[in-house]
Amino acid sequence: MKKKISPILPFIIIVLLMAMAAFSSKAFSTAMKSLDIKVDNLYCISCAMRIKTALDQMPGVGDVRISVSSKKIHVAYDDAKIPQNQILQKIKDLGYKAEVIKH
Repeated sequence: MKKKISPILPFIIIVLLMAMAAFSSKAFSTAMKSLDIKVDNLYCISCAMRIKTALDQMPGVGDVRISVSSKKIHVAYDDAKIPQNQILQKIKDLGYKAEVIKH
């Protein structure tokens, strides 16, 4: 005689997988801060992707959003893992004129 699988079991598995993905997400941290940066010589999508790829590879950097039209970058980062000056310096090392926007 075959045992029946509970109809709720697939739902439980999906919920657990989603929870694991959320907790292992690079952007998940209780110490996340945000940084807005103005990049005067940001002209195209290729430039934006180059910067985003470089920032995404840095430990402690979470979400990176770039607007080419406004020449601004928004970075969520864990200041316990990386100071904001390292993020700014990485953009400058790529050849861009970057400065923190004061709020």
